[in-house]
Amino acid sequence: MSDDFKKVTEAFERAVISLRKDVEYLANQSNVSDKFIGRKNKILFHLINYQKYIENYIDELHKENKHLKTHITSLKAICVIHGIDDYPMYLLRGKTLLLMIANELQEEEKFRLPCMMKQKLKELPLQEKKPIGSKPTTS
Repeated sequence: MSDDFKKVTEAFERAVISLRKDVEYLANQSNVSDKFIGRKNKILFHLINYQKYIENYIDELHKENKHLKTHITSLKAICVIHGIDDYPMYLLRGKTLLLMIANELQEEEKFRLPCMMKQKLKELPLQEKKPIGSKPTTS
C-alpha cells in the first residue's frame, strides 16, 4: 500500500481510538443516557467495520492487479512469439474498437497478418509470391 494510504489509515485509527475514549468518558458521566452511548458505540462499530472492509478490498485489488500484470506480460510475450510486434498500436485503439474489428474479421472469416509476417512477405522474391490456395503453375 502507498505511504499516503498508510498515513490516512493511521490517522483514521487514531481518530476512532480518540472517539472511543471520549465515549468511555461520557459513559462514566452520570448525565449521559445509555441510548446516547449506544448510538455512539454503534457508529464506532460501523466505522471500524468499514475500515476493515476497505483494507481487505484494497488488498484484493492489489492481488488482482498483480495477477493481471502477470497475464499482460504473458500476452505480450505470446504476441512477440507469433510475430505481432505492433500490439502496442492495437492497444491504443481501445477495447470497444478492438472487439468491433475482431467481430468483423470473424464474421468475414478473415484475419490480419502480423507486421513481421507482412515484412517477410515483402522481402520474398516475386516468383515466390502467389496467393494462398492458388493452384501451382505447370511449366
